[in-house]
Amino acid sequence: MPTSLGPAEIMVILVVALIVLGPKRLPEAGRQVGKAIAEVRKWSQGFQDEIRSVVDPDNSPPSYSQPQPGYQPPKPKVPAETPSAGEGEASKPPAETNGSSVTTGSHGLVSGPAPVDSGPTNWADEPTYSDPPAPTDPPGPSAGEPPRT
Repeated sequence: MPTSLGPAEIMVILVVALIVLGPKRLPEAGRQVGKAIAEVRKWSQGFQDEIRSVVDPDNSPPSYSQPQPGYQPPKPKVPAETPSAGEGEASKPPAETNGSSVTTGSHGLVSGPAPVDSGPTNWADEPTYSDPPAPTDPPGPSAGEPPRT
């Protein structure tokens, strides 16, 4: 016996429900079925949680409202100080190198300007293109054509 419904079975159920209930009562019936399924799932989850807590009481989820016994809050490594006007630059983290001449800040991003790619300058095997000369005068009438006025 199949454990889930496929698309064909769902379509048949919807068509039968539409025929039996009609288009006016079908949305309300769908809402009621959805609420009933949600309620059954809620009961099932509560039942499973209760069974788990009875079978293994030590494996219950911990309560995080209060710190656990033995918890020591971390102590700051550096005392909190406010930098004075002269210490603004001195309190910045030291710059690091990334293996090239460009230095990076503590965030790991490059602190120099972005490199500019100028492309190939003049390669011997690349053909050079030049613009065709611009026409200076419009072409005159062809031989055999009367002049335009």
